[in-house]
Amino acid sequence: PVQRFTHTMLMLDGTSLGRQRPNSMLAVDPLHGTLIQTQLHPVGASYRTSDVETTVKTTDKWFRPVAISDGPDGAAYVCDWYDSQVAHIYAHVGRYDRERGRVYRLAPKESEKVLEWNPQFASGKDAATLEALVERLQHPYRWQRWQARELIASHPLRSQARSRLEHLARQDAPVALESLWT
Repeated sequence: PVQRFTHTMLMLDGTSLGRQRPNSMLAVDPLHGTLIQTQLHPVGASYRTSDVETTVKTTDKWFRPVAISDGPDGAAYVCDWYDSQVAHIYAHVGRYDRERGRVYRLAPKESEKVLEWNPQFASGKDAATLEALVERLQHPYRWQRWQARELIASHPLRSQARSRLEHLARQDAPVALESLWT
């Protein structure tokens, strides 16, 4: 097994990395300054995991990945605390390093072309925006599906999407789940 101290992870299915690494997740390990790929093996209603490899490792002893999330482009975004130690020992006296944190983007060299997220969706209150959001429930990237779900739920015309959502609920997963959760 890979030596690790993991506190958060990203499921890769539903990201641009999912095709290359199906049924797996990336876990951050700030203590050792690495990212670890872990394979998921279904066991009844749960999973067993096995560590596959240390995916990201560096000689930079200040690399401290503390968070990981997916973005609208399907990439994984890693927040690097960038500190000499994983501790808050000087926080009580107000000593914080506010200048050296970093964010890294992890994506395959070649990604499939997919619809980009339209920031105007957040403020759109018309029927066309609602229809575009319902379409996003079928997007290959989870981030876009989840954002669409949240915006549909708060859209002033959401009742007009009911029949379309019911139709999607009869489709294959994940679109069926996305429509049911909406």
